[in-house]
Amino acid sequence: MLRKRLITLAAILGILGCGACFLPDLVDRTPPPPPPHLKIDLRGVRTIGVAVADSSEVHRLDASELAKAVVEEAKYGVRESRFRLRLDRDGGNEDAHLKIAILKESAVRVSRSTPGAAQTWAMRLNLAMALTARDGRMIRQDANWQVDVRTGIVAADEAEFLQKVYPGWVCYQLSSPLFRHTFYGELQ
Repeated sequence: MLRKRLITLAAILGILGCGACFLPDLVDRTPPPPPPHLKIDLRGVRTIGVAVADSSEVHRLDASELAKAVVEEAKYGVRESRFRLRLDRDGGNEDAHLKIAILKESAVRVSRSTPGAAQTWAMRLNLAMALTARDGRMIRQDANWQVDVRTGIVAADEAEFLQKVYPGWVCYQLSSPLFRHTFYGELQ
């Protein structure tokens, strides 16, 4: 009796030891989907300083507020990457610099309803950006990128819309498409 138990135990250990057990894995070993691939070469770049300048005629948006919004967006957007963004400081020792220029700010109608009726509006921004390494190598550049920031604000005309719009909210909404366009090549 003892001999049969030992033979059975040895057979079970042999089957398990050889990997001949056909039971499914208890742990799901499928790898998670890969993060989106960077469209730019950031070898050697660990820190990127962000600076925003407003060269538009109207200056509705606050350049420093937009820079802060882009840095905050990067905290969530680059977890899988090895670089981080921070506000550009004079004399800072960042590995690269992202310079964003607000070229033009305007308001556009989103919905096409009857003239004179209240319509939904969006902010249309034309931006230029350049990401340059410390050694002067141009990593990414876009001379004129146009983006519409939808607001959901209903107004009869452009003047009423501009009174209602909150520039801080526009900066916050703009930070995500700007970050994705710069680092992942997404258009909007």
